[in-house]
Amino acid sequence: MRLASLALLSLLVPTLAWSLDLPQSLRQVGSKGNSSSATIVVFLSPTCPCSQSHLAALTELYDRYQGEGVRWIGIDSSTPAEKAAEGRDYFSSVRLPFPVLGDADLHYANLFSAVATPHAFFFDSNGKLLYRGGVSDRSNYPKSKDHYLEANLRAWSQGLALPWTVTRALGCPIPH
Repeated sequence: MRLASLALLSLLVPTLAWSLDLPQSLRQVGSKGNSSSATIVVFLSPTCPCSQSHLAALTELYDRYQGEGVRWIGIDSSTPAEKAAEGRDYFSSVRLPFPVLGDADLHYANLFSAVATPHAFFFDSNGKLLYRGGVSDRSNYPKSKDHYLEANLRAWSQGLALPWTVTRALGCPIPH
């Protein structure tokens, strides 16, 4: 797991989250040279128990859908710049199978209007936003009944309409 610096990313064109397209600077992150048919961007935190409770489910979804060309990008907007090494160490230790970018200046959190961790954004192959909201209906994944992101990925992979386009993200607030 690597925590990339935002300094390596291109500048973004500001846009509103409800009409958000996948920013150009994120289109190649984690792609390993393969074209993707969809991209999941999920805001995570190394210190939030809500975020931590969803990591196993996110890893399982990554494993299940990577063969269908789904690319995953994590963004840590909760770790201040002076503690970036701690964030890097945490995400390295939990061995997420996708990159987690540091966002100490909240650039991406503000661009996406991400409010909590975890907060997921699902884009199609053209970069069009299909879904934004929680990974599940609870801040603690094992207690959840509705698994929004999983249901949306399942429907998308079957060529069906997504059951949810917007849900509430429950978890630790991202400080804006």
